[in-house]
Amino acid sequence: MDKKQKIQAISIAVIGILYFFANMQRVAIPGAIFDTLQMDFNANAAQITALGAILMYIYAIFQLFLGFWVDKFGGKKIIKIGSIMFFIGSFLFAFARNLPFLYLSRTLVAIGVSSYYLSLISELKENVAQRNYALVLSIVLCVGYLGGIFANAPFVVLVNKYGWREVLFSIAILTGIFSLIYFFIAKDNKKKKQSNSKKEKFKLFKTVLKNHTNLKTITYASAIYGSFYVLQTVIGKKFLQDFCQFSSIKAATVMSITATMYAISGIFLAFLSKEIYHRKILFLRIVSSLNCLLFLIICIFLIFDIRTFWIAVIFCILALGSSISSLLVPYLQDINKTGSSTAISLMIFSMYTIIGFLGNITGFFLNLFPSQKINGIIVYNTKSYLTLFIMLFVFVFIALICVFRLKESKKIQKLIGIYASHA
Repeated sequence: MDKKQKIQAISIAVIGILYFFANMQRVAIPGAIFDTLQMDFNANAAQITALGAILMYIYAIFQLFLGFWVDKFGGKKIIKIGSIMFFIGSFLFAFARNLPFLYLSRTLVAIGVSSYYLSLISELKENVAQRNYALVLSIVLCVGYLGGIFANAPFVVLVNKYGWREVLFSIAILTGIFSLIYFFIAKDNKKKKQSNSKKEKFKLFKTVLKNHTNLKTITYASAIYGSFYVLQTVIGKKFLQDFCQFSSIKAATVMSITATMYAISGIFLAFLSKEIYHRKILFLRIVSSLNCLLFLIICIFLIFDIRTFWIAVIFCILALGSSISSLLVPYLQDINKTGSSTAISLMIFSMYTIIGFLGNITGFFLNLFPSQKINGIIVYNTKSYLTLFIMLFVFVFIALICVFRLKESKKIQKLIGIYASHA
């Protein structure tokens, strides 16, 4: 490995670390400190869940433009600009004294973290061999997903010891340090060719959306990812505390385990796919079937008021099947001869729009039935949670219908045929 390759590898590693902080911010707020923020700002459920929804909506909207910006300016420049916004937003959040200021700082964080994913994909595509692309992508994403692990039990322990403002301030400083490192070691990409005209961009969107396979894939991704991620980032910990009567630390530990399973499963699914002739749809069907069954079981537990530790186990199994980016990104690249970046942008836009919507609707459902206050903490009604999980079940059922209408790409079908003929 020459000097240039080493610098490239280090810069990708630093992106992974910044993505770690991005995931930490997405998961920890509001999920890990839901009750703390609610008490400190005297807020209702909808106002707190809005902190998650704001990030998801802004993240989603930016994905529609980032594909073009990355093509025009290069991933490195986009990451540098995004890191500045991310640092400022993270820094200001720790000092917020009212909800409007919280929402403003959260907006800046959202703009910053939205820059990483597509830029990372672009950098890897330029510097990693195609045969190793899915596996390397899943490994780098795994580093980022570790932020979701830290955002629960370790984060809650630190918050209980030092306070949420002090912990988030320290994390903001670390974000700034790694951003500076990236500024110094990552040289901007060579000047890109001018991006397509607005008319050509519109045609790309139109071409992608006219492809029914793209629409089914995007719908599937949005339903599966959204239904799990709203548990991971918004309401999972609170649900375990309210319904399963877990302590804050115990609930946070469960959510850290789910984040670990989520991070590992991306690599595991990519490896299995590579070993079985790069099949992707097979695993996506298994994931959908399993998720439908698990959400149905949770609904049954809620209907019969079965407050069991097995719900925590179910959360962990759901996490194993929800890290599907390492399969979906290569799949969209395979089925789109042109406009694959646009297809990926639309998929991410849809995924995070759904998460934002689910975050908002979660706040509405929690307030749907009377709650009670115990020791200053609001405990939400079981009927509210049942309504929420019925909706999540409907989402994963829609995903199940979509994925069974998908087929392996022609490229993979041909590859399977070649392997079969030599068997």
